[in-house]
Amino acid sequence: MHEEDYNLVYSTNPEQQKGGDSSTGNLNLKIFLDKKAKGGKVTTVITGFIGPGKERSILASQLKKKCSTGGTVKNGDIILQGDFTKRAEEFLVENGYRVKIK
Repeated sequence: MHEEDYNLVYSTNPEQQKGGDSSTGNLNLKIFLDKKAKGGKVTTVITGFIGPGKERSILASQLKKKCSTGGTVKNGDIILQGDFTKRAEEFLVENGYRVKIK
């Protein structure tokens, strides 16, 4: 695939974070809570990313640091340990994403 086949997920370049056709401002991310099995722990799942995963891993690291929690990137989604829907939403909106909480 060619580079133009992907939409930008995240960039540390401030010029690319401002908006436009290929910026993070065009992504519609969804945040929801997930609980595995009876008595399982709650996780915050952020889904809706497109394109390559390297930038997603960087974004996941920043979210984990912001929320002071553990987490991972799995099947294209960012998963944070615990209920961090509000903090994740605030961080993502500050960085130019459009977010919906389910």
